[in-house]
Amino acid sequence: MESFRTVPPRHYLAPTREEMRGAAETAGLKRFSPSLMADLANVRAGGEVLPPAAWRATVEKRAAEELRPDKNGSYRVGHESFKSLSDAVTAKTEAAMKYHSSVCDFVRTIEWKGVDGTTPLEQVANLLKLLAAKQGGEPDGDGEILPIFTDEAGDSVARDIEEILEEVEDLDKEERELLDPDGDQKSAGSGAGNLSSMKIAEDFLADRGKREMARISRQLDQLSRMKVSRESRFNPDPEGDDVRNRPIRSLGEIARVAKPAWAKYQRSPTLFWYEAMTGQLPVRERGVRQERKQLLYIIIDCSGSMKDGLRIAKACGVLMNRLKAVLKGDAILYWRLFDTNLHAEHFVSTPEEAKQAMQELARGNFSGGGTAIDACSREALTRIEEIYKEGTTHRPELVVVSDGDDSVRLNPEDLGPTRLHGFVVESSNTALTDLAVKTGGVGIDKL
Repeated sequence: MESFRTVPPRHYLAPTREEMRGAAETAGLKRFSPSLMADLANVRAGGEVLPPAAWRATVEKRAAEELRPDKNGSYRVGHESFKSLSDAVTAKTEAAMKYHSSVCDFVRTIEWKGVDGTTPLEQVANLLKLLAAKQGGEPDGDGEILPIFTDEAGDSVARDIEEILEEVEDLDKEERELLDPDGDQKSAGSGAGNLSSMKIAEDFLADRGKREMARISRQLDQLSRMKVSRESRFNPDPEGDDVRNRPIRSLGEIARVAKPAWAKYQRSPTLFWYEAMTGQLPVRERGVRQERKQLLYIIIDCSGSMKDGLRIAKACGVLMNRLKAVLKGDAILYWRLFDTNLHAEHFVSTPEEAKQAMQELARGNFSGGGTAIDACSREALTRIEEIYKEGTTHRPELVVVSDGDDSVRLNPEDLGPTRLHGFVVESSNTALTDLAVKTGGVGIDKL
């Protein structure tokens, strides 16, 4: 298909309508502007965007051909009415020039890093699929006009998409798994992106909340007090399968000195016995290595006010940040909703359970009554103590996410070995955040 806004490189055959429809179907693109697809394919293949002077006459001719008088003999252009055909053509031409200039700015500005596809046409179809996720990013019916280029500057639209693609590119493996649980398929081609990345980028463009989840999670990654780790302990056991080297503790262990140390005895007996007496010689010791994951416990406010703004998305971002530790194998996690009472407890220890937790919270019932942070936190601490006493976990943490400002009467002593993190979304509760900091945790107001 030929386009008046761009020219393809010399040896490039522009795609036909049938080829465009095939590429659109493969990408899952329901509606598209053929002229925009042709323009993008031309430029992606190495062509050029023509200056407005090169296509103004074409735009003016089309404007004149499309105008028809109404029953009163007037010509409608947008919200205006003209008696003179010449005036109507001028007005329609100027409006069209503004639209096409915006399209050209988009085509000229867009970067292709992260856009999936092995051919220019495949990449264009996938790019238009992203554009369609934005409001006004696809034509109405079979039309050519995309409202987004009437409402926004084309270069601004391009930068929005590029910014999203960069954010997706920076996501780590765990974030990708949680944002797109089914996204394990890879691109069949050698494009820079993959199908999962394109799906996440599309979600970010269509759903501001999902993008906010990732932003919050990454923000918390920067805080050293939020770091999660598992503990590895070596318990001596003559029947154990694990072996370690440690410093000699007494001459009674001389028979267990590692073989390389006996070579030292041959060279210098005096040095050998000096190191034995001062605990410098290594001895082999059998035992059992025990790993303990960190215990994470999260309670999330589900009162009705949490549905305001991006509060649910931000709560999901906090949960997402903690779930990443589960995916890495560093922690187990329990999470519950709360209002005036704690709701059902959910246990997460596997990647599959982590993905399910994200989905359940995102579609959760946030229609509870009041908020009882203090009472629910105390109940959660009792439960944490029960789990911690089993001895299979270490460094327990309680994370409280709420938009409530009700009183918190807990003291640091009430938390025992548990560290508290308090996040108040789009609101303030200094009692909660101050307590969190006093326990060695993180306290953030107006998250």
